[in-house]
Amino acid sequence: MSLRRHTLVRARGAIACELHDDAMRPEILPMIYTDCLTEGIHPWRQVTVVAINKPFKPDYSKPKAYRPISLMECAGKLLEKIVAKRVNDDIQAHNLLPMTQFGSCPHHSAVDAAAILVHRIQATQAAKRASALLLFDISGFFDNVNPAHTVQIFRDKGFPDGTCSWIQSFSLPAQPLLEAVAIPRTLSR
Repeated sequence: MSLRRHTLVRARGAIACELHDDAMRPEILPMIYTDCLTEGIHPWRQVTVVAINKPFKPDYSKPKAYRPISLMECAGKLLEKIVAKRVNDDIQAHNLLPMTQFGSCPHHSAVDAAAILVHRIQATQAAKRASALLLFDISGFFDNVNPAHTVQIFRDKGFPDGTCSWIQSFSLPAQPLLEAVAIPRTLSR
């Protein structure tokens, strides 16, 4: 079964997946996911943005009294988890990250990072050398990643073309659909 059977629709530069009636059978979803990775597309890119009342706000006529939340398609979130697991498994299997990388690495923790830092400080002091430590806290990092550069890194590391194309498709901006939902004040407290 290929995505042609599921009718891919390209509209306004975005990809949507129109599933037929038989796609509701449980065995169909893995086939759809396999086709998405083979073809290199992420078809579930529409996000519904809903404004929820923040509790205990004095004036609900002001925009700051609401919290926008994004509701995403469950099938798309599951596909993202599958891809993340596969990518992480490949990274571990082929030792694509240095031993000094601690984020997103199994069996590496903040305690390990601190222990290495303390060891290096002590070794520098024992050698009677001067040292400096510069720490960064990069807020909004993911929002500022260059998608083309990221995909090129994956290609350079030897990931399959379908996976690289899927990552590129995933990096496209989501299509927000704004929805107004009135929630009674008593429910938000």
